[in-house]
Formats: sequence, structure tokens, C-alpha cells
Amino acid sequence: MTVDISGFVKHGCFSEIPYGISRNDFLILMGDCECTVKSAKKNVYPSIYKYGIVEFYYGDKKNGTLYGILVQPNSYPCEEGNVIFSYTGIDMESPLTYAQTIEYLNKNKVHFNENQDGHILTTDSGVDFFFHEESTPLFDEYELIKFGSFIDANDI
Repeated sequence: MTVDISGFVKHGCFSEIPYGISRNDFLILMGDCECTVKSAKKNVYPSIYKYGIVEFYYGDKKNGTLYGILVQPNSYPCEEGNVIFSYTGIDMESPLTYAQTIEYLNKNKVHFNENQDGHILTTDSGVDFFFHEESTPLFDEYELIKFGSFIDANDI
């Protein structure tokens, strides 16, 4: 299965991997996951599953459902399982700057708002893009560190 990141940016979710999907259905769909994180040692089930550079967030209980998706372009990639992530129009090989991200969003007609300090862009679909300034003093050259969307567990 191929999943396009641009659809996630436009709509705030993957149509193939919907928010609220159960942990079991998710693992059947995505395949084995070697990169997992538990939010506490005592937890039996992972709360984060990472495929490629994309992290999927679950509650701690067995019947937990998907409530968050986070893409970390500069992170170490894990195995992709049964999914291939397509990054159409986004160069994930080099750090994406603030200006390049705005150019990408405008080109793809994705409406967004800028926060006042320039560290976060938020799309109308609820995807937040986070930048850091340590690499440069120039605002437009801030580097993208992650982007994602989380929903309230009560909404699913």
C-alpha cells in the first residue's frame, strides 16, 4: 500500500489509515513494527509505532485507538512494513526550511496560519509544522523538525 504524505497535509489524516482505527486493525494493515515506544515501563502495549519517518500514536490500553500522527523528516527511519510513504512535492532528503514549507503549502493550495513567533504553521486541516531557529538567525531559513496532527480521543 502506498500512502501519500501530501494527502495527510491537505486533509489532516490518511484516508488509508483513519483516526480511531484499533491497534489490532492497524497492525494487520501496516505489518510488523520493529520501532515501538511504551509511554511507561509498566505498560504492556506500545503507545508509538514508527514506520519510515512517520510515528503513529495510541493510548496505552489494549483496545487503544489511533489519535495522532507525527512525521519527523530528520529522524532515523525505521522499516516501513506493508506501507510505502510517498513524499510527492516534498524533498525529504534535505532539511526543509520555513520558506520552502510555505511555498509547498501555497503551491498545493493548503490554507494555513502562522503563529506570531514563526515557529509553527497550522493548516486548516489541523496539521502543525514545527520549526527551530538554532541552525540560522534568518527567519525564512528556520528548519522543519516535525509536522503532525493529534485529535482529542473523545472525538473518535
